[in-house]
Amino acid sequence: MNLRPVSSVSFSRFWPQTRSGQITVCVAIALPALAFVAWWLYRSKSPTSHLAEHGWRKIPYVVTRQDPKPLPARTPVNVIASNLPTTGSWGGDLKISQERIDKVKAALPFSHDNPEITRIKCQTLWVVYFPKITPDIVFMSASGGYEIDGHPCLDNDLIDHIYSNMQKGVEICKTNQLSLLVIPPFKKLEIEVDGKPYKLIAQRRVRYNPHEQKRLYHRDSQEMVETMRQLATFIALSGAERLQWDNTPFLDDQSYPGYRQVALLSWKFMNNASEGIFGREGYLIPGLIGMVFSEKQLNTVVSEAKSRGIATPAGNPREIEKTVQGRKEIRLREIEYYDRLCQFHEEKGICQDPRKEIPVESYGLDVNEEVKMVSGISTMREVIQFLIDEINEAINKAPEEQSIEQRRFVSLEKVFKALYGSKGFNSSKDQEIKELVLDRILRAMLEHEKIYSFGVIMRNGNFWVQV
Repeated sequence: MNLRPVSSVSFSRFWPQTRSGQITVCVAIALPALAFVAWWLYRSKSPTSHLAEHGWRKIPYVVTRQDPKPLPARTPVNVIASNLPTTGSWGGDLKISQERIDKVKAALPFSHDNPEITRIKCQTLWVVYFPKITPDIVFMSASGGYEIDGHPCLDNDLIDHIYSNMQKGVEICKTNQLSLLVIPPFKKLEIEVDGKPYKLIAQRRVRYNPHEQKRLYHRDSQEMVETMRQLATFIALSGAERLQWDNTPFLDDQSYPGYRQVALLSWKFMNNASEGIFGREGYLIPGLIGMVFSEKQLNTVVSEAKSRGIATPAGNPREIEKTVQGRKEIRLREIEYYDRLCQFHEEKGICQDPRKEIPVESYGLDVNEEVKMVSGISTMREVIQFLIDEINEAINKAPEEQSIEQRRFVSLEKVFKALYGSKGFNSSKDQEIKELVLDRILRAMLEHEKIYSFGVIMRNGNFWVQV
């Protein structure tokens, strides 16, 4: 049996001349291929088992309070078309005095600590303002370590890129009369310090609490249908892909009854309109439909996106439901979850007292049951006490500026490690999770309406609870 390949003479000098050598080469090629096939079959047979080894679950484990009561109906808002503004506020040259420019020059580079400035690190940008001298203007400078379209760039190149995108955004808003989208006045500055050139962008400051934006979008969702349509138009034409509540702040202005304006503040990423509309599930990018809070808003955004040629979500290997309809269904479930969470907080008096603590009770469990912990044997009473203490401590330590939802979202990592060690829980089987003592306690608390929901953090296998 001659195993010499017949395709090309050029490989003949590398092919073994002996039968044993030829067999050895064939085996060396076949074994990795067989190993790959075996791995693939194993992966296909159990699609979540290979993820569980690393603390990943393909389908989130979430247990939510089941409330049969219908949600209270909202009072309809009378939207009058004539109240819609016909012109908008889109950019414009920002006036800055020489005194202010000299102060900025003295503070460069912004990466250095300076008691006269307030710095906010936004990924690859320093956003700076001067509380005493220029509280109404922010200055943006690059902070290094970033790319433009996949290529490393210099600090000043990034500022040029962002400035160009801002100018593009102004033209899109003007051309399409996107009057509910506000672009604060801005200006590009070129300053030299110790022979080094700096490019900055100065912009009129928008004062807002980023943690409160989600609640405001939810509160006034009926007045924001047209706002969402205009945002969808802007994303489709600009490619903006990272609009979120915290960088598209709600402007609480009652100048146009029945309508609400938002400010556009995110300008770095403008290359993927599909991702800007439908999001990217595995990367915590919600997309515009992840910002809507009603089915009417949702249908408006999808319809506008389709009319502009943006009809399908961005591809993502971990996304289960890849169709537009599937993504809509996911968002509708998220909206109902948030609606009922807000209702839960209202009924329990949490809106009036966001730091309201959970009482220690038996929750219908056998408090004398022995529970095995890493440190030894404890009772169910002690575990419940430990759990409640951790939840209440986290609620009381949460920053004041956070939303109620954020303040009362608690990671139970410390409790989990005390019960099960530091490795996390890597099972992909729901039944195995339900058998855990921690799961049993949380379900009992859910039945007694002390918490709203709980689940497993997909990245590390620890538990979380929404109180």
